[in-house]
Amino acid sequence: MTVECDLCGREFASERGVKVHQTATHDAEKAYTDEEKLRELYWGESLSMGQVAERLDTDKDRVAYWMGVHGVETRRAYSEQNYASLRVEEGYTLWREYYDGEYNRVPVHRLLAVAEYGYDAVVGKDVHHKNGIRFDNRPSNIEPVDPSEHRRIHGEERADEQRELISQLREDGRLEGGVS
Repeated sequence: MTVECDLCGREFASERGVKVHQTATHDAEKAYTDEEKLRELYWGESLSMGQVAERLDTDKDRVAYWMGVHGVETRRAYSEQNYASLRVEEGYTLWREYYDGEYNRVPVHRLLAVAEYGYDAVVGKDVHHKNGIRFDNRPSNIEPVDPSEHRRIHGEERADEQRELISQLREDGRLEGGVS
């Protein structure tokens, strides 16, 4: 199957082939071929290629083609940029940043603890959520504690939870006797 150019009748193997042909052959006087206009919209107004295409009544491929013809440098793709974002992992809110090809993460509650207590008070310590809710990062709910103390706190909580579960199972008749 071949596709014909509406403007000159020349046949091509694909729609893409027609588009490239029309861009290179028939578009010489169109606004999107003007290097200065492309630079102004893309860099001056910080529009995306899609926005430039919309403004100039064409498609993104033609804008990309003519920017390439004129040597207009493009912004890096999002995946190549350095950026930071908020994420939630295992109930904790984290800042994750991508820099120089690597991801780095820091829990928000650690950042807040440094802001609240100072770096020296937090370094080498765990930051504990007093009410046990991992995403409750109010300054009044977080405190730096020694790692051994943090393990002890959570060990007691887990033991309490296990005792409560055993008690509930006994009440429901699903567990008999045993050590409590």
